[in-house]
Amino acid sequence: MADDSSVLPIWCDVGKNLNAAYMVVSLGDVTKGRPTYDGNSKQIVQIYSRYLTFDGHEFSTAVDANSEGDRNTVRYPAAFSVIPRTCSGLSICGGNEVQMRLQFEYHTSDSQEGSSKTHLKEELRELRSGCHSVCCRICGSAVLLPEMQFNRVLELPSENWFELSQDWCCHGSSHLTSVAGVLEPSEKDCFVGEYYIKLHPSAVEPGSLQISAGEEHHLIKCCRCNTIIGNVRVESSSPDVLEFSDASSIYLYKHRISLRCSTLFRSYCVETFISSCLISKSQGAVNFRFLVQEPVHNGRRKTHACLWLFNADTAVITNVVPGNFDSLKTAIKTGIYSVRNRAKYLHVLKILYKIEPLLCSSDWDDEVDAWQDNSSVQSVTFTKETCQHLILLLVESTNTIAPSLRDMNGFKVGYLRTLKT
Repeated sequence: MADDSSVLPIWCDVGKNLNAAYMVVSLGDVTKGRPTYDGNSKQIVQIYSRYLTFDGHEFSTAVDANSEGDRNTVRYPAAFSVIPRTCSGLSICGGNEVQMRLQFEYHTSDSQEGSSKTHLKEELRELRSGCHSVCCRICGSAVLLPEMQFNRVLELPSENWFELSQDWCCHGSSHLTSVAGVLEPSEKDCFVGEYYIKLHPSAVEPGSLQISAGEEHHLIKCCRCNTIIGNVRVESSSPDVLEFSDASSIYLYKHRISLRCSTLFRSYCVETFISSCLISKSQGAVNFRFLVQEPVHNGRRKTHACLWLFNADTAVITNVVPGNFDSLKTAIKTGIYSVRNRAKYLHVLKILYKIEPLLCSSDWDDEVDAWQDNSSVQSVTFTKETCQHLILLLVESTNTIAPSLRDMNGFKVGYLRTLKT
C-alpha cells in the first residue's frame, strides 16, 4: 500500500550516454495500478526544470528551500535538472501513467569508474597512515592485532585479472602463475580489493575469529557474534584447513568490518557488496548473465536467482521508497512503499531477474538447467543468507518501479544500488 500522502510517485530512468531521461509520473497507487483520483476530474501535471507540480499548484521557491510539507510538488535532486522544452514521446499508459522523454543536465561528475577510484584512493591513503584497530562491524569486537601499522598498502587488480590476462597471451600463460604469487600478502601487508581487504593470517587477533570449513569455501566468522566477515585462501595441500596458520591469506569483507575512530568502510553494505561482486565478475565478459547459488552442502547446490546485468552504470531518480519487509512473501504480495516530495538520484545496476517464488517448480528447474548449459553464464556463490537478502533487495526495488516498467521479455526488472549512491 502507499502512504497517506497525496504526492505523486515518479520514476525516471536516466540514460547517461544519451543525455536523456525517460520519466513516468504515476497518477495512481503503483502497487495495484489503481488511480487515486476521480476519473471525471482533470489532472494537470506541469514539468519545470527543477521540480514538477500537479493540480495546477503554484510553487514557491521559498517553500522549496525551507519546507518538506508541499504535497503537490515533487522536487528533483539538487544537482539534477530537466529541459522542459525537449519533452517528447508524451503518452498515457494504462490510464494512470504519464510517460515522456526529456533531456537533462547533471552538474556533478558521474563516472562510475572515477567514483570507485576515489573511494579506493581514500582507503589506501588512510590505511597507509598511522595505526589501525580493525573490528567486527556487528559487535565491535577486535578481529586483528591491536594498533596494526601496515608496511605495505597496495591496490589489487580486478577480480578476474588472471582470466583476462590469459586471453591476451598467445604463447602460453605459465609465467602468469609466478605473477599471481606476488599478490599474496606478507606479514603486515594490506592489499585492498574492490569489496575486501587481503591480509596475512598472522594479523588475526588470537581467539577473535574462527574458520568454518565448507566443501568449497572456507568462511571466517566472528567468535563473539558468529557473523561471517570474510573467507580464507586455502592451499591445495590443505583442503581441511581449520587453523589460520594453514592458510595463505585471508579476505575480510569491507561491509563487515570497521576501524575504531574512523568512518572508513562505513559506506559499504550488503547491497553494495553484491553489486561490487557483479561488476567485478562482468569485467571482460561477453554475456552478463549470472546464476546466483549458495555453496555446496551435502553434495547439492541450490540456485536462488538467474540474473542478467542489463546495465552496469546507470541511474534512476525516484521519490518512491521501498518499505521494510519481514519476508519475501510479504514483499511480493503487498509491495508496501512510501512516497516523498523530494526525489533521490540513485546510482544503480539495472538487473533483469528470475527467481523461484515467481515460477512454478518445474519451470524453475527447466530455467536453471538451460542457464547451466550455457557456457557463457557465470556462477556467483554467496552464503544462503546473502542470496536471500539479494532476492529481497531486487523485489523491493521492483515494487518502487512504475508498473509498466516492471517486466521485460519474461524477466522482472529491478536494481541494486552501487557504492556511489
